[in-house]
Amino acid sequence: MKYTCLSVFLCCAVLLGGTADLSRYAEESFWVKRAEIPAITRSNLVQAIEMGRSYFLNHIRPEGNFIYSLDLATGDINTKDNQVRQAGALWCLSSLNRDRFNEPTRRALVLGMDFYASNLQELPTPGLKCPVYPGFKSIATGAVALQALAVMEFLIGQERYLDDKVKSRYRTLLEHQLAFLHHMELPDGSWARDYDLNTGFRDDTTSPYYDGECLLAYCKAARFLGYSGLCARIDHALPNLFEKYTVQRWKNCTEDEQTKGFCQWGCLAAAEYLEAGWKPAVQIAKDGALALAWWLVYDNQIALRVSNSGYAVEGLLGAWRVAVVAGDKQSAARLRQVILEIMPRLMTYQYKGPFMACNPTLAALHKAPPGADGGIVNGKGDTVVRIDVHQHQMHAMLLMLKHFFPNE
Repeated sequence: MKYTCLSVFLCCAVLLGGTADLSRYAEESFWVKRAEIPAITRSNLVQAIEMGRSYFLNHIRPEGNFIYSLDLATGDINTKDNQVRQAGALWCLSSLNRDRFNEPTRRALVLGMDFYASNLQELPTPGLKCPVYPGFKSIATGAVALQALAVMEFLIGQERYLDDKVKSRYRTLLEHQLAFLHHMELPDGSWARDYDLNTGFRDDTTSPYYDGECLLAYCKAARFLGYSGLCARIDHALPNLFEKYTVQRWKNCTEDEQTKGFCQWGCLAAAEYLEAGWKPAVQIAKDGALALAWWLVYDNQIALRVSNSGYAVEGLLGAWRVAVVAGDKQSAARLRQVILEIMPRLMTYQYKGPFMACNPTLAALHKAPPGADGGIVNGKGDTVVRIDVHQHQMHAMLLMLKHFFPNE
C-alpha cells in the first residue's frame, strides 16, 4: 500500500496532537488539581443549604408530599414511593424551617403537615387514629416517628407564635402520632415494625432504623415539648437498644447491617439524652454513641465510601455532641476532623452547589430539568436526586452549621 506525502503528514499530525493531549493527562498535577475540593466555610455551607432549600420547595407536590426522585440528566420522575422517606424529608424541611426560617419554607411545611393531618384515619384498634400514607396497606412505625419529629420541630421553633387554634391542630396531630408509637412499643425496648390497616395486626418483628427513629422522637418530645411521661420508656429503651445493636451484634462480627440501621439515630438520640441532663442511662448513652462513631470511622470505613454518606455524618455529629457534653475533648476533636474531611466530598454531589465544579458528571449537565438546582445525588457518577439522600445530607449540613459554624 502506498502513502502520499499528504496522508503521511496528516497521520503524523494526528499522532503528535493526540500525544500532546495525552501528555497532559500523564502529569500528576492535572489530576491533583481536578481532585482538589475547597475547605468548608460558613459561607459555602450556607450556600449549599440554601440551594438544597430551593430543591425542596420546587419538589413538594400540591398535596404536600414530595416528588420521590428526579433524574437530572433525563428529567425522568420516579413514580415509586416510600412512606418512611417521605416523612423523613418533611422532618428535614421542618428542621430547616426551625433553624433558617422564611415564609416560603413555613408554607411548604404547613402543606406537608396538613397532608398527614388530612390522611388521619380511625384504625382497627379501638381509640387509635394515625395518618395513613395513600396507597399503602400498612403503617410503617418509622414513618410515624419521622412525621412526629416534623411536627415537633415546627412546635419547638414556633409554638409560642401560633394562635390557639393552630397550636391545637398540630398538638392533636402529634398526640395521635405518639399514641400510635406507644401502641407499637415492645417489652424489650424496641418498637413493632408495621401495623396492618385491614386487621389491626401488629407485626412484632423489629427494624433498627425504626427503633432509632422512635427513640429519637421520644427524646425530643420529652426534652422540648413537656411529654415527661415518656422518660421512663426512654430510660428503659435506650440501654436495651444500644446493647442490642452493638454488643449483641458484635459478638461474632462487627460488619453488621443492623448496627448500620440504628447507628445515626442512636447517636442523635444519645445527644438529646445527654444535652437534656437526664441521668439514669447517661453512661450507656455516652459509651454507646462513641462506640457507634468509632465503628463508623474504623470498621465501616465511612470516609472511604464513594456513595453519599450524609446519614453517617448525622450520626457522627450526634456522637460529637455527646463528646462535647461529656467533656471528652479528644474524641470531640477527632470526630470534628472526620466530619470536616467527609462533608466537602459530599457537597460535590449537589447540582449547582458551591463545589459542583469538582464533580465532572454534574458539571457536564447543561440542560437539567427546571427546579433541579440544589438537588443532591448519591455519588460522583450519579444523576438521580432521591428525596431521602437529599434529606440526610441537608440535615447533616444544618447540624454542621449549627454546631461548627454558629453565627460569626
